[in-house]
This record gives sequence, C-alpha cells and structure tokens, in this order.
Amino acid sequence: MGYTQIQTNLFFNGLVPKIGYFNEVSILEKIWRQTRPLGAYESSHFTHPIYAHRIVAHFVKSFDFIPYFWNEKDGLKKSEDYKVFQFNTKKEALLANAALNSNTFYYFYLLYSDAYHCGRELILSFPFDLKHVADDQVEILVRLNEDLMLDMQSNSARREIEYRTGQIKYDEFYPRLSKPFIDKIDRVLAQHYGLTDEELDFIINYDIKYRLGDDLFTDDNEP
Repeated sequence: MGYTQIQTNLFFNGLVPKIGYFNEVSILEKIWRQTRPLGAYESSHFTHPIYAHRIVAHFVKSFDFIPYFWNEKDGLKKSEDYKVFQFNTKKEALLANAALNSNTFYYFYLLYSDAYHCGRELILSFPFDLKHVADDQVEILVRLNEDLMLDMQSNSARREIEYRTGQIKYDEFYPRLSKPFIDKIDRVLAQHYGLTDEELDFIINYDIKYRLGDDLFTDDNEP
C-alpha cells in the first residue's frame, strides 16, 4: 500500500482530499466517475423528503421519516439540526437515504469535510447517479433502507433534557448498533461504483476502531 500523488481531478471546491495511498485514490476515482451527483435529483419543489443530521460523529444519520423532537415553546416539530432534501419520487428519496447512511458516503464526507459538519453542499455534491443504478440494485437498496430505518428506530431511546428555553424531548439514535445493515448497503454500492473486494473491505472497516468504540454513546447524538 504505497503513497501516491493526488491529481487535481480529485479536488473538490479547491479542497484536497485527505488521502495518500494507491487504494484510496482508486476508490475516490471510481466514485467521481458518476455522471451526476445527488444534487441533480434534489429540489425544494419536489415532495419526497429525507432528513439528514448536520452533525456527524462517526456516523452520518439520515432518515426517511422525521425523528421525534418536542420542546416547551413549539411543541412537536422537526429539529433544526435535521436538514431536508427533497426528491421527485419516493424511490429516488429512498436510494439517496440509503447512500447517505453508507460507509461509502461517510468516507467521502471525511475526505472533504472538517469531520464534524455535514453541509448541504457536500451532500448534494456526492457522486451518486440515481438514474444509473441497476434495477436489481434499486430493489435491494430500497429494501435495505427499510431494514436500516426499522433497526435504527428499534435501537433508539427517548431522551429528556433541560435547556435554558425549557424542556426538550427527542429520539436519540445509535447507528453503530445498525452497522451490519449499513455494511449490506455498501456491498450493493460497491457493485454500483465498481469497487473491488479489497476496496469494499477498506470502506467497511475504515476507522472502525473509533467508530465502534464504547464512547460513541456519549458523543454520537444531539437533539
């Protein structure tokens, strides 16, 4: 696993990806070969939303439902920490949701971000051409997304905290407990991107020691 020079075609908005090994360059080049990014399929005029949390701590969190949030001032509402992305069809929304929860997107996010904030621009720039996902892969990804959402809900916990503005109640999620489902999504994405078995193994196990550490329960969630 030798070092290599990073070509400018892998730069994003002037940012140099935080990579240095041959296999990482190969993975990133395959991801960038996509004809269109997610943003080509997203618009505020569409009606099929997903909800992605703006803060990432070891796992990106995206849902095809509105996570529970309540406060004394406004009652039941959507937390402002979840950003809305809307797609033209339900299928496109579910495919995007599955991809955003994947280890593949997490890896892409780490390469171009501050490893804390997951902004709209980065999500919409993720190279994932929804129109060119094979039919059999679409069916599998939609099913795996459903399995992941159910598992994350079953592992969630309702929390209550006191803020200066009053009491807040929200659902806290623990994506590390659902990693087997996330890994299944990556196996399908590996076929879509043309990753080798070695490259898929690298993606699934990237930073795994820290992502699955015991401290995740204390820093992975915010209301």
